[in-house]
Amino acid sequence: MLDSLKKQSVGLFLSLICVFPSLPIICSGQSNFSGKELREILNDEIRMRVGKDAEIAISKSIPDIVFNEKNVQVIFDFGSETELNGNFVVGIEFRSGKGLLRRIEVPVRVKIFRDVLVAKETIRQGSELTFENCIVERRPIPSNTKFEDLNPDELLGKVARHSIVRGSIISRNLLSEPFAVHRGEKVKIVVLSGKVSVITVGTALQDAGVGEQVRVRREGTQTVISGFAAKDGSVIISN
Repeated sequence: MLDSLKKQSVGLFLSLICVFPSLPIICSGQSNFSGKELREILNDEIRMRVGKDAEIAISKSIPDIVFNEKNVQVIFDFGSETELNGNFVVGIEFRSGKGLLRRIEVPVRVKIFRDVLVAKETIRQGSELTFENCIVERRPIPSNTKFEDLNPDELLGKVARHSIVRGSIISRNLLSEPFAVHRGEKVKIVVLSGKVSVITVGTALQDAGVGEQVRVRREGTQTVISGFAAKDGSVIISN
């Protein structure tokens, strides 16, 4: 009876190691590996990394694997993947004191969902983003997009760098800061020469954000000069 209880306790202990792995090593002290259990543990490991707002598809069945060696360890190798999003390959390595016994590679697809800003209509270049032309929707995030570039609160109020097609997810790289100078508007021109400054007036020939170069036409002339847009809407020219 005592021997039987000891055997049951050992079996239970090994089962618990497989179900609750110590990362990155997930299963040791045995030589038989169930493909189904490996698949489930890999799914749990990815879920722990990406969170609950994601769809995980492990697109290749993992075979049952048997080794003669004891104390075989299993390690998941995610390579250089820092954000598990999109299509990638996970290496499953089986190791013992003799080193690497076997490695298999498993294709995986992950879709991560976030609340993002989406264009309700085609937004023209230079237009400000507002809730009139944008809406917040829950969408899968493209694999080449950084999550921090998608925060709706930080994007509203900025302007489109180029035209944004209706239905597009809007990210920071599509936007620029609001224009300090607007095309066709009267602007103050400040010409700096040493300690002397000369102020005149002109018309902006293009839109420009703070610090961007802008062409202006002096009032009453056809002379076009270039300067840099200042925060207050003036154009600074340094000689």
